[in-house]
Amino acid sequence: MITMTIPRLKTVLLCNGLFAGSSGVICMLFASDLQSLISPALPTWIYTYLGIMLIGFAAFVFFVSRQATPVRALLMMIFAGDLGWILGSIALIILAPDWFSTTGLVIKIALAIVVAEFAWLEYLGLKLLSAGAIKPQSDQSMAGL
Repeated sequence: MITMTIPRLKTVLLCNGLFAGSSGVICMLFASDLQSLISPALPTWIYTYLGIMLIGFAAFVFFVSRQATPVRALLMMIFAGDLGWILGSIALIILAPDWFSTTGLVIKIALAIVVAEFAWLEYLGLKLLSAGAIKPQSDQSMAGL
């Protein structure tokens, strides 16, 4: 029998926050480079704005990850944000592929896959939380992460 270990929800949230935050910083610092590489048809300010939004999202995810017992409504907000990113990416790829270079389409698809993995793991964490399988953790047990 094959078994799979589901990463702890705290670890998933920390990774999601780190990915979103680092992506946001990259978008802000290299907005014009990303614009010319990914979507020459769009203005540069979109990447700066996206970076600000991603950093805000990352801060929220980090806040939720620090809770001893995750609040379901906050986890649902993170999950919904990730689903929104995935669906928005699919919509842009289908409805406006000419906005992106070939490299941009590949990057857009790759990012959507990464975010989909976070969403899947968050979904599993929400199921465990609903089933009562996720218990409050003491500060000592969280120190290792």
